[in-house]
Amino acid sequence: MPTIYDLSNQSPELSEFYIKYYAWVKRGARSDRIKFYRNAGLCLNINLMGYSYFILQTMKYEMKNQFKKANLYSIYPFNKNLSNYDEESGSNLSHKNLRRITWVKSHLKEVS
Repeated sequence: MPTIYDLSNQSPELSEFYIKYYAWVKRGARSDRIKFYRNAGLCLNINLMGYSYFILQTMKYEMKNQFKKANLYSIYPFNKNLSNYDEESGSNLSHKNLRRITWVKSHLKEVS
């Protein structure tokens, strides 16, 4: 049974990021429209949204708080450790991490 998260307080900006990242992954992580990094996690890819520094920092803080509330390690929430993250990143496979994809999918929320 999938975990249900309370998304009522999720910001529109973070929701938009999750929507765009998930769409990018579902299209095969192609760089023809939205370009995210295949070798990076969510915390780095969020920088590509084009928001101001302040909004980006607020989004990162919000996302890391979501990780903490879900009892995930806020630095490498979808990997066993730094070595595992580096291996995944070095192989350009971060976008295929099923834990990351499941997280993003479970945090999709319509932006009004």
